[in-house]
Amino acid sequence: FASKEFADVSRQAAVESMVLLKNDDNILPIKKDMKILVTGPNANSMRCLNGGWSYTWQGHLADRFAGKYNTIYEAISNEFGKDNVSLEQGVTYVPEGNYYEENVPEIEKAVEAAKNVDVIVACIGENSYCETPGNLSDLSLSANQRDLVKALAQTGKPMVLILNEGRPRIINDIEPLADA
Repeated sequence: FASKEFADVSRQAAVESMVLLKNDDNILPIKKDMKILVTGPNANSMRCLNGGWSYTWQGHLADRFAGKYNTIYEAISNEFGKDNVSLEQGVTYVPEGNYYEENVPEIEKAVEAAKNVDVIVACIGENSYCETPGNLSDLSLSANQRDLVKALAQTGKPMVLILNEGRPRIINDIEPLADA
C-alpha cells in the first residue's frame, strides 16, 4: 500500500485517462511568456483531484492530507512561474461540505482578473463524492460554474476548460465558448 510501484501505476492510469476534446486556433500548448488566469472551483483544490475514498469516505479531507502534491493552479504556477499566473476562482466549494455545495459566487472578481491576462484556464466540474451521497438527477454542471464560463467568454480572451469530474456532465451551453 502506498508504494512507489502502486503510485507509478496510478499515475500512468491518470495520464492515460486525459482526453483533449478540442484545440481551436492551437491555443495549446500555452506559450511560456503568456499571462494566465486560473479560475473555477477545481483550480486550487486537492479534494476534486482525489475523489471519494481518498483519505476519507467522501474525500472531503484531501486538502488536509495531500499537501505534498499540486493542485491545478500550483502545477501551472510551477510550470509558467508565479509572476505569470494569477488565481481568482469566481466559484468555490464549501470546505468539507457536500460535493454539490458552493459558496456565494464572486464571478465579477474573476472577470476583472481576466482583463490582465492573455489566456484563461477555467477548472470546472465537480467535487469529490461516492456512493449515495453523490447521487444526482441532473447531469448539468452547476449554474454558478456555467455562469462563470459564460461571463469569462464575454472578455474575448482565449479560454481553456479543464473538466475535472467523475462522470459525464452536460456542457453543451459552455463548450462552444472555450477554445480548448
